[in-house]
Amino acid sequence: MWTSSTTCVPSCSSTRRSPSSTRASSNASARGFAITACRPRIPTGKPDVERGIGFVRERFWPGRRFASLLHLNRQAIAWRDDFANARVHETTGKVPALVFEREEKKCLSPLANTPFDTDDLFGTGVTKTFRVAFDRNRYSMPPRLESQSVVVRGDDDFVCVFLATKEVAAHPRSWGVGEDLGHPSRGGSPTRRLSQRARRRGLSGARRWCE
Repeated sequence: MWTSSTTCVPSCSSTRRSPSSTRASSNASARGFAITACRPRIPTGKPDVERGIGFVRERFWPGRRFASLLHLNRQAIAWRDDFANARVHETTGKVPALVFEREEKKCLSPLANTPFDTDDLFGTGVTKTFRVAFDRNRYSMPPRLESQSVVVRGDDDFVCVFLATKEVAAHPRSWGVGEDLGHPSRGGSPTRRLSQRARRRGLSGARRWCE
């Protein structure tokens, strides 16, 4: 469920919502599901989702402490499986995990085994301090690329930067905020080996952005 995400829905009005973005539509097609647009600021259009947000806000977040996004995700999964889906639902009077196993699971179709590129792609320029901004952090670049237009590609683990179709820098991805990441990999650095998967996936995307 995407809520007012311009990445997926470019624009909307009080009466209608424009079609989803090309990338979101392609992902839906590859995975075998359909996108249904809801009118903005109309909670009854998606009541089950709105109520779920309140439940998470009241039952999961209070007093929660975490060291990183990954740590938070692990806590969320444990809370979902051990509490949220194991309790008796206040409205239905049923246990969600049992309903899924006995009633809903058999209605699901197998997940389409179609590869789809889910990396974040962002076109930007190298600043005078030899940095590119990506996802609220700054990543260092070779000084020779000052003022150059580049493509930044990020997955869960790495941020790779391309000049045309050539990778010119690679960093472990930071999930913090406002961090300045220095010393990208260049040439034969060990980090280069760690970014091989991102680089292989990155070339086709870089070409699409640069052509």
